[in-house]
Amino acid sequence: MPEEREWATYEYAPFQTQKVRYALCLNTMGQDREFTEEEKLYALTCVKQYRARWEKTETEQLKRDVEYKISTIRSDRDYKEHFEAKDVVEMEKKMKDALAYAIEEKAAEGEEMTFADKEYSKRQEKWRLTTLSFYGPAELAEWK
Repeated sequence: MPEEREWATYEYAPFQTQKVRYALCLNTMGQDREFTEEEKLYALTCVKQYRARWEKTETEQLKRDVEYKISTIRSDRDYKEHFEAKDVVEMEKKMKDALAYAIEEKAAEGEEMTFADKEYSKRQEKWRLTTLSFYGPAELAEWK
């Protein structure tokens, strides 16, 4: 049985943020009077509550964005480790097949493909395959 360990908790460094400041302006909307101290205090309290909620929301969204980016990096790494080589081989085979088909078409017309035509045909097929590629073997089988 493996030895049970107690792992130390990891404290992340705080996010790099930028302090933003705003100004609050009060307007009586043409009432030709001054604000009372009670009205000023109420406005200031509302703004402080709004600021606190805004900062909390921003922090939550930043944390969610960072976690999403990390999960995306993991997905990319898993793809590169397990599927990229297979996809490259499959794409090259399909490009070769498309080139052979294009050469046959040109030969049927009585023409021969130049080197530039062959390269263009390969690039065109690679572009087509790249824009169609996604990981979903079951879904891909439906479209074949």
